[in-house]
Amino acid sequence: MAMLAWGLSVFGMAPSLQYRVVSLAGPGGGLAQSLPASAINTGIAFGSFADGAAIDRFSVQAAFHTALGIAAAAFAVAAATRRLAPSPAAEPNGSTLASQHES
Repeated sequence: MAMLAWGLSVFGMAPSLQYRVVSLAGPGGGLAQSLPASAINTGIAFGSFADGAAIDRFSVQAAFHTALGIAAAAFAVAAATRRLAPSPAAEPNGSTLASQHES
């Protein structure tokens, strides 16, 4: 049951994260599509490195505390970015105000 809950929460997060990043990017949505996957892979690498360093320097139990600290920081960043809104220059149809002034 724990693996099912973990799988649903982790793999269900990707589409909503992708949508949020692209909607916040406005006209740069095409480029921003690569950011969530890059951020997740960077997080995996950093978490592995930090836990490995904690185990090497202290003990296996230190890995839990390191992971807990990283998770707390991730939740703090997520809470801080909750109020971000899409760019006011972006229209719902994908055009920008600058391109409308040119025509």
